[in-house]
Amino acid sequence: MKKIIFPALLVLVCNSISFAQCDKNFVINSSKTEFLAADSSIENTIDENTEIDITRPQITITPNGIKTSGTITSETCNWKTPFIEGTTIIKATFKSEEGARNATITIQGKDGKLKLWVRIEEDPTMIRVAIDKFVQKN
Repeated sequence: MKKIIFPALLVLVCNSISFAQCDKNFVINSSKTEFLAADSSIENTIDENTEIDITRPQITITPNGIKTSGTITSETCNWKTPFIEGTTIIKATFKSEEGARNATITIQGKDGKLKLWVRIEEDPTMIRVAIDKFVQKN
């Protein structure tokens, strides 16, 4: 019986740690933005300071001081090691004068390096930022 309970408990603990990352608030800073074509080739690279503030249920993206805020509509997390190895996928809706735009934001950690991608559903291009700084908020 102990042989069954321990593995089941271990799986439960690992899953709760990985899902617990979804409720964390954090700020990401980047100094370079890449605009990718539909085939993932780089179309344009801009050196710009961008801050991405994720404070549930809001996400605010601020490139060079120009704020754009959205509401998080769903989020999934799968982190083997919190914010080092794994993935968070956030779906959000950004509203502006032109109307609502839906975006999927993917944060991926691999080999200790974090990257972030933004895909606007109404646009075939994608935006990628290399994460220079990642700070978890209380």
